[in-house]
Amino acid sequence: MDEKICNYDIQKLEECIKNGRFVCREPNVHGLNCIARRQVCDMIKDCPDGSDESNCDDCIFTQCSPNVCIPDHWTLNCSIINQERRNEPDDKLSLNNTIITESKLQNLNELKTICSLNYNESNEMHNKLKYNQDWAPKCIYIKDRHGAHIGCSDFSHLSNCSMFKCPEGFSKCWESYCIPDSFIHDGVKDCPHGEDEEEHIVTNGQHFACYLSSKKLHPIYICDGKPQCPRGDDELNCQVLHCPFGFICLDGTVSVNDTNTLLNLSSFSTNTTFLDISGIDVSRTENFLNIQHLKKLLVFIVSRCRIDDNTQIIADNNVIYHLDVSYNNLSKFSYSDFISNFLNLFFLNVSHNTDLHFIPRFYFRRFEKLTYLDLSFSKISQINLKYNQEMKYLYFLETNLRNIDLSENARYRIIDLRNTRVSDTTKENFFNNISVRDKVLADYKLCCSYFRGEKLLAHQCEAEEETLSTCEDLIGHSLKRVFLWIVAICAILGNMISLGYRILFERATLHLTYVLFVTCLGVSDLLMGTYLVIIASVDVVYRNIYIIYETSWKQSTLCQIAGTLATMSSETSTFFILLITLERFLTIRFPFGEYKISKLGKYVLISLAWCLGFLLSVIPTLYEENSLYSTNGMCLGFPLRKSSGTAWIYSVTIFLFLNSFLFIVIAIGQFLIFMTISQHSSKFKTECQNSARRADNITVALKLSVVVLSNFICWFPVCVMGIRTVVSDYEVTSETYSWIIALVLPINSALNPILYTLPRMYKLWTEFRQRKSSVA
Repeated sequence: MDEKICNYDIQKLEECIKNGRFVCREPNVHGLNCIARRQVCDMIKDCPDGSDESNCDDCIFTQCSPNVCIPDHWTLNCSIINQERRNEPDDKLSLNNTIITESKLQNLNELKTICSLNYNESNEMHNKLKYNQDWAPKCIYIKDRHGAHIGCSDFSHLSNCSMFKCPEGFSKCWESYCIPDSFIHDGVKDCPHGEDEEEHIVTNGQHFACYLSSKKLHPIYICDGKPQCPRGDDELNCQVLHCPFGFICLDGTVSVNDTNTLLNLSSFSTNTTFLDISGIDVSRTENFLNIQHLKKLLVFIVSRCRIDDNTQIIADNNVIYHLDVSYNNLSKFSYSDFISNFLNLFFLNVSHNTDLHFIPRFYFRRFEKLTYLDLSFSKISQINLKYNQEMKYLYFLETNLRNIDLSENARYRIIDLRNTRVSDTTKENFFNNISVRDKVLADYKLCCSYFRGEKLLAHQCEAEEETLSTCEDLIGHSLKRVFLWIVAICAILGNMISLGYRILFERATLHLTYVLFVTCLGVSDLLMGTYLVIIASVDVVYRNIYIIYETSWKQSTLCQIAGTLATMSSETSTFFILLITLERFLTIRFPFGEYKISKLGKYVLISLAWCLGFLLSVIPTLYEENSLYSTNGMCLGFPLRKSSGTAWIYSVTIFLFLNSFLFIVIAIGQFLIFMTISQHSSKFKTECQNSARRADNITVALKLSVVVLSNFICWFPVCVMGIRTVVSDYEVTSETYSWIIALVLPINSALNPILYTLPRMYKLWTEFRQRKSSVA
């Protein structure tokens, strides 16, 4: 026992006690053994004799179940992440067989992220926090002694890491966080997609074999400045050239620092494995790029380089597995283009080549290893990937894609078919012949069981919720269906009764300007009622089978007619409300007729309103491929969702900006009318002559103002909502959008006859009964 006591280093013992560390009873062979307090009673024996786990009656950490203790940092909620700097309690930290020394920790000090708890830090919690000494490095994936990751329990410290640069001793997961170099090929998948355990590429069928070792390295780790072989022979005979001006060179990686730099590829090191020349105009080099000497090049990024169909890239090697030619000017693929030089591709990004419209049928057959393909934001209409059995990720967002042939043997992870035309040509059980492991992003039609089939599960198909329709019905919600019928019937009957009443009983007043304008407003509202009856009737016809006939309905002539009627009604109603406001203002402001709309003028204005409304409603039908009325089952073109294309721009211009301008003018006109009435009310009381006529004009103005204001209240907020959607990131929810289309916009057509005709009819009926009773 006395010899054991002598084995203790008194100076180290005092230092351990001073720092509050736990001293093991039995020193190890290297001398004194003391451990951090947080390692005591954590269900893991750290001392040689296990003394750190003896006499443990209560857990000092979070207790999940009886006799099971876990470290505090496993349970932290990191919805709020604060950047702090903390002193490390240990001289070095052991991370799952990877030793990060104090010097490396100092380099990581700026990256440390401390998780914040969701509760108030009381004294009790402060006592608990003193055991929580684990720091969570931002974008660094490491593990503790327990096999759990160090960091936030919700992994928020590993998000937004695509642009993060890994420190020394760490490797980058694809567009994600960093992992220690020792985690690569260790039998455990630590990267999000497990790429740290995959051999992405084989060079001439072999990897680099380390000297006197069974370890083989991927070519990307050769001459990268980091010895991977036990004897460091992977870094021998590595020629290092001067980095050309305007570029940043580091460990075989070359990226652009100044896009105005004249490109000279021959000046790059032959050991370059990653080359990014994005932003450099290749037309300055006569559309010619020669990378033959870059035998080890694996990743080649030439985004935004003004590459077109005439660009030539000379590359005799088949090593490159990652090619990015996005945001360029390609219009077609051919069997002899420069992309055909890279038959070893795993990753190909050709997105945002907005003129790309043609790909030969068997073009991708030669790319047997291709796993990732992005053709988003192009004009391609068909593609054949039937022979690409290794394909996993497909992106066709915002394309004209109609026909797509997929491999039955591939196991797809993600297929993005949003805003394509695949749903227009697809057949029943579209996904039954392919295998999807993760999910499909598509328009809602493809996610309906009729087209999805039984093989693709419902939760695997993600689609933006349709505004009004469902897979079964045009009007999916029964309450909306009832409201639509009520508004349609009221609009039809109310306006027919109103027009009939004026023609039969008040024909003598039809020559008056405001009566003509109000009558035309009734005709306009009748058109909206007709549109609503068409939509409601189609919903009845296609009940429970709507999705099967959705495409044929949206492209039908009846849908185009319905959309034309709705647009014509909304626009002419706005025009006539503006004319009513103008006529009432002139009548009130100039009661003696100094300024008024002439007899010829009123007919000219009425003709212009109808002609302009008809023209604005017909123009969208001229774009047959992108008809505004074919974008949804309601055949409406009102834009409350962000989109693109000529039809959408036209819709925004007319429905939002033009109508908003007209309603602002209407609001100003109504304000001037009320100001005029209030200013001249005293004069009207003192003047006997024409006082009755003026009172009638004021009464008419007030009644019509109710009509105008009701239209303004319904339409103007919707216009403002639409403008916010266009100019900002504001999004209208699907529920709000559906109620606006089904109820808010057409409801004025039902209210207008009630507001300006029924009161008049009721007044005349009351006067008739009074005369009858007086005669009796």
